[in-house]
Amino acid sequence: MVAPQAVNRIDPSPAVSHPATGLSALARACLGQRRRALAQRFSAPVLLGSGQPVSRNFPANTYPFRASSHFLYLAGLPLAGAALLVEDGKATLFMDDPDPGAALWHGPSPSPADHAEAMAAQAVYPLAELPQHRGEAVELPENLAQATPSQKSLLQALVELRLSHDDWALAEMRWAAQVSVLAHHAGMAATRHAATAAE
Repeated sequence: MVAPQAVNRIDPSPAVSHPATGLSALARACLGQRRRALAQRFSAPVLLGSGQPVSRNFPANTYPFRASSHFLYLAGLPLAGAALLVEDGKATLFMDDPDPGAALWHGPSPSPADHAEAMAAQAVYPLAELPQHRGEAVELPENLAQATPSQKSLLQALVELRLSHDDWALAEMRWAAQVSVLAHHAGMAATRHAATAAE
């Protein structure tokens, strides 16, 4: 068996990271470029929701949360219960403050203002103020068969935008590949003397 070789880890965030969220300067720059590129392809305001955690057997017991894919692409952070308004290439985050009691169990967490700064959003408001700011923003359809012409145009613009990877996406992919290599090497080392599949 070939002996595992040392692999140098590629940092997916090679520039200085935001102290509260860990997003790098590269990430923030690319997020801004993505929003401006979307505005060039789709001129109307766009409103994207992140989604909510899905419950298992009762509401408080949820599956690990993953935000909506398009929200993640333009916001960069997996924020539950948030919304992002993109207009003329500029972003506004709508998100409520964390429950004060959550810090007792989970420790302090970044504020909505911290998240907005990290993702290079231009403004941040509580969710209750979303109706007065959203205007005629277009949202993604819940059912593609019932999508309006504007929603179909938005989907097409997002698909075209995401066909090409920017520097941050490429760095993340290279890092994921390096992690896969390390995982395989760890498995090779752990099973070097194994004789059965169970071992």
